[in-house]
Amino acid sequence: MEPLEEILQEITAFETQLSRRSFIGAALLITVAPGISLARDDQRFIDAVAATLIPAKALQSTGINVGQNVDHLLRNGSEDHRKKVTRFLAWSQRASILYGGEKVALNARGSRFMLVRKMGRTLSSLCLIAFWADERALKLVDIPEVKA
Repeated sequence: MEPLEEILQEITAFETQLSRRSFIGAALLITVAPGISLARDDQRFIDAVAATLIPAKALQSTGINVGQNVDHLLRNGSEDHRKKVTRFLAWSQRASILYGGEKVALNARGSRFMLVRKMGRTLSSLCLIAFWADERALKLVDIPEVKA
């Protein structure tokens, strides 16, 4: 299974659990209208979250922009995938207000709410896959020489 498919399954599970939570739906009545590509705010949010998950030295030495990579993956995916991911990012940004801003992926681990923990894990997966899917990340991996 492709990494993007795994994330989409996690997002679908997140949305299913979210739809079961009527109190959350009542609290957040704002609808999300996803666009074709990620908005600048979404890219900044993903970059900020990725900066808490990936060492700054690794980001600087590779020159990888996680937000742009997620946008690239979404442009190559189906419309349904784009809607799910942008909706998920909108929910994550809202929850980040309560869970430490850009540290939401790390702080969500300690939440007593299973939904928030799933959100944090999914957000982490999205950022890490967008980072490691880039060929420039191979600079960080030491490939041992094969001796004959």
